[in-house]
Amino acid sequence: MGMWLNKVGLPKLMIGCCLLVLIGPLQVAALEISNAPGKIIPVGDVDYHVLCTGSGSSTIILESGLGGNYLDWSLLQPLLSSDQVTVCSYDRAGYGWSSMGNKPRIADKTAAELVSLMHRMEIPRPISFVGHSYGGLIGIALSNQPSKPIDGLIFLDSMHPDQYERFKTDAGVDVPTNPNRAIIFSSPEVISYGLRKEDAKIAYQISRKDKVRSTLYNELRNIKKSMNAIRNMKWDLLPSLVLVHGRRDWDAHATDGLMEDVWLSLQTDLAQRSGGEIIIIEGGHQLQLDNPAEVAEKISTFHLGIL
Repeated sequence: MGMWLNKVGLPKLMIGCCLLVLIGPLQVAALEISNAPGKIIPVGDVDYHVLCTGSGSSTIILESGLGGNYLDWSLLQPLLSSDQVTVCSYDRAGYGWSSMGNKPRIADKTAAELVSLMHRMEIPRPISFVGHSYGGLIGIALSNQPSKPIDGLIFLDSMHPDQYERFKTDAGVDVPTNPNRAIIFSSPEVISYGLRKEDAKIAYQISRKDKVRSTLYNELRNIKKSMNAIRNMKWDLLPSLVLVHGRRDWDAHATDGLMEDVWLSLQTDLAQRSGGEIIIIEGGHQLQLDNPAEVAEKISTFHLGIL
């Protein structure tokens, strides 16, 4: 979910520091997933799937990483929702129950699309935005939108525009940035990492859809364009918080654990440039699934601070 972890050997594709494994899909029983759990909201040519919980007079929006959908937040969202806070997760265009969006899929374009969706949702402010991995880049782009649609920005183990260069120069890991396979597969075990049993099969069935594979491929293909656009934006326009994974999962993938060291350095730079506090939380890249209770506590404290 978001980006997927290969626990065996070096990555063939790595974005963020989660690893995408290109393998044939395992056979699982077909599952009916036609009934979206949230609302379908049409915006232009795209029908978006949005799931909002809680009934508060302020809002937290949750944005998934590459290949992710609303299920990424299935453990965290209930912990954040209350009679004081409305929490909304959604499927980006092309993922989950949302219909395909226009290509190319670039972070700043996605941010502009989200502004239109938020307008249709009529959600209460102030609004905190939580961006996991690739979602962190979308968050920076969103904070630079002329309409100023959000009031606080939380980076959840976010990608950094300089990560590929830093991995190569400082860790000796040359990560491919241009996917050379038209379809990206992964196993049910990888796709359903951290999810409750009842959500696991749904997550895998969603991942097999052609629109999802096409969207993921296009976001990967345009990742450098997304990063170049974000690199030239302002990062300190809003109150911010940087949450970073503390479990050194990737020491097996780089000599002397240098890849983890680079990642922490990048997160520190993100915090310095955005003016936000950096907090290390026990867990891997999928912090919202590994340690939802502590992540919820940090996000809730930050959100209350902007009310």
